[in-house]
Amino acid sequence: KRAAGFIYHIPGEWHHWRKMRAIAAGDTNQAHYFMDTAKSAKAFDEAANDYDKEFTYTKTGTLQREVVHRYLKNNISSDIYKKVLELNCGTGEDAIWLAKNGHAVLATDASEIMIEKSKQKSIQSNFTENVSFKKLPFSQLDDLNDESYDLIFSNFGGLNCISSDEIKLLSKQLNRLLRPGGKFVAVLMGRKCVIEKYYFKFKGDKKNSSRRKSLTPVNARVASSEIPISYYSPNEFSNLLAPHLSDPVFRPVGLFVPPSYLEKPFTAIPGVSASARMLERFVAIRPGWSDYADHYLADFTKI
Repeated sequence: KRAAGFIYHIPGEWHHWRKMRAIAAGDTNQAHYFMDTAKSAKAFDEAANDYDKEFTYTKTGTLQREVVHRYLKNNISSDIYKKVLELNCGTGEDAIWLAKNGHAVLATDASEIMIEKSKQKSIQSNFTENVSFKKLPFSQLDDLNDESYDLIFSNFGGLNCISSDEIKLLSKQLNRLLRPGGKFVAVLMGRKCVIEKYYFKFKGDKKNSSRRKSLTPVNARVASSEIPISYYSPNEFSNLLAPHLSDPVFRPVGLFVPPSYLEKPFTAIPGVSASARMLERFVAIRPGWSDYADHYLADFTKI
């Protein structure tokens, strides 16, 4: 199994070596390597107005976010992890929740309109303490020169919008910005979502039933645009962050709650959502099941 895993990663490692060689040769502008940031930001600018309606406030989105918030509340105490940097904050739902639970949060996103929506939501909820919002894509984290954080957080697939090479570059920034003992917690889309796989198989859609297994980015529609999405298994993601971050803890998010595009059939049958919520809380807790869920949570520590 280990030998097969080594062979599996050879093409990606070769591609990364070529990129690193280019950097060593003098092309040190890291922003150049986050080439899809502007395209993704434009797509999410367009999606911002309907984002809460189509995901945040749906039953599927609410139940999956509940899993993430429960983990944070039980494992990431604001007494120890006070200062938080959030990446790809979207419309600010998590930033406001973290601030309400005692954290001091700087929430960032590449989308200007998402940041404006976050600010509006903060004002409307009458909670503007300990939370601020800033337009800041992954490629511009150098702007946080003298900052040090207890926790860096990224929720619901923001890191699936960048390539494996870009995640390796990002890991260096995470290492720089985290204090010793600090945490990096990310929620990503894995490779083996069981519900998605069998949903598309039932529909006879072979292409989409296996799309998460692709070793190259897959185009996904966001509003009227298409952006490249990369899928990572827990082990792949852990390897991309090494050696800067270690001791990962994984949890499934959405093992019984389906992806948001299945909102209508999920809510159409009485009792299904309540049952799924209970199963997520008491059954879907084994780390080994993480890659079979819609998302998984990865919790890393800086030594």
